[in-house]
Amino acid sequence: MDSIIEQHYDPLVRYLSLLSRDISQGQELAQEAFLRLHRELLLGKRIENAKAWLFRVAHNLAVDGVRLPKPEHSLSDAGVSRRVEHEFRRVHPDPESLLLKRERMLRLEKAIEELPSLQRHALFLRREGFRYREIAAILKIGETTVAEHVQRAIERLNEELHDAPGF
Repeated sequence: MDSIIEQHYDPLVRYLSLLSRDISQGQELAQEAFLRLHRELLLGKRIENAKAWLFRVAHNLAVDGVRLPKPEHSLSDAGVSRRVEHEFRRVHPDPESLLLKRERMLRLEKAIEELPSLQRHALFLRREGFRYREIAAILKIGETTVAEHVQRAIERLNEELHDAPGF
């Protein structure tokens, strides 16, 4: 169980934090998913793909968690602020380039947030290394639908970023 936690905790928290837009809620949901996995294993249930099982359970928990009140500060705001602060702290000879990078990052985060829910979820799971078959099982949709959602998300992000000035 320890190796499963070591391998999958960080990616699961990242995914859940993006879904819930709150890192502490993402951590709580991840802990709940691992607790449920532990219970299943104690009951003697055989789980062939622990990663897919965890992400499916965690996804369902996050969907149920949508009914909870939203945090005042979104994860994307905090994430952008941390990354921008990090960029500004670095010694950078060209302030204009730094500003352009910051604007691109903000534009990308906004474009991701504006993606339809299934496209965003499929894209996040794909980024975490899941195959289309695994994403389909987690989101409870067909593999072809997953491929279409990922492709549309990529096309939409490309359009948003390349149609914007400065790209």
